[in-house]
This record gives sequence, structure tokens and C-alpha cells, in this order.
Amino acid sequence: MSKLLTTHNLISKVRVAVGDYFHQMEELSIHFIEEH
Repeated sequence: MSKLLTTHNLISKVRVAVGDYFHQMEELSIHFIEEH
């Protein structure tokens, strides 16, 4: 049970990290397009 919970927490953290990464890439590309 606790191992399953740990796996769930890890997956949640990875999803948040990936979401933040794509959000940053999106903002960077928007700034890049606006500047050029």
C-alpha cells in the first residue's frame, strides 16, 4: 500500500515537473516569436 502511494506521489511530481517544463518552453517560444 505504502509503495503504491509512493509511486503515485512520484508520478504526480513527474507530471507537475513535465507540465512546468512545457509551460516554460511555451512562454520562451512566445517571447522568441514576439521579439523576432
